Amino acid sequence: MSDLAGLEDAMGQEGQKPVEKRRKLKGYDLMPGQILNPVGQSGISNIDFSSLVGAMQQGNKAAAFFSELCDEDPGRKGVAISRLSEVWPAVGKKLKEPIYKAHVKKETYDKVITEFDTIKSHFEECMGKGISMDDKAVTVGRIAYSSGAEEGRDAGKVKAAAEKIYEWLKKKESPMRGLVTMLSAGGLFYVGQVHEKCHRAYVKSGIHID
Repeated sequence: MSDLAGLEDAMGQEGQKPVEKRRKLKGYDLMPGQILNPVGQSGISNIDFSSLVGAMQQGNKAAAFFSELCDEDPGRKGVAISRLSEVWPAVGKKLKEPIYKAHVKKETYDKVITEFDTIKSHFEECMGKGISMDDKAVTVGRIAYSSGAEEGRDAGKVKAAAEKIYEWLKKKESPMRGLVTMLSAGGLFYVGQVHEKCHRAYVKSGIHID
């Protein structure tokens, strides 16, 4: 892209000020939404880390990046950890359902559940709104989600939990991550199920195109 084209893209229509890209990301700005392939399998399982980080940092016309991990503000990086901590306890809970225990090899399943039970409390410590690494910080979330008898979470505990999560992310191998990667198939099974169910709904509605 030429410098002129880049300037025009940033300015939008003539006479308008450049649009400030949001740094407080919406749900649809996040990488899971950005790289979902709605007609097939996403390449997330095969992409190397350096390429993935580069893609996260790109952003678009509306968002400065696709993960708060790319924000220079350490506090905003905490938002990314909080998002991760919302998702993975739900993943672990789902994996504890009988259907998974019945169909996953026992040795593998036991390793996955042991790993989840070990890290679950750290996710729970970093989950939710109003998380701050500063004991003195006052946030809307802290006011809304803390009772009168509670003055927010202990910053030391939040930091310690976040460090445990970072250690887990740095592990080269993880039974739980491995199983989830296999089950996800880059979103292919989800996409396929949505497509077929939507088509079945249409066919069963009695509305047909001749």
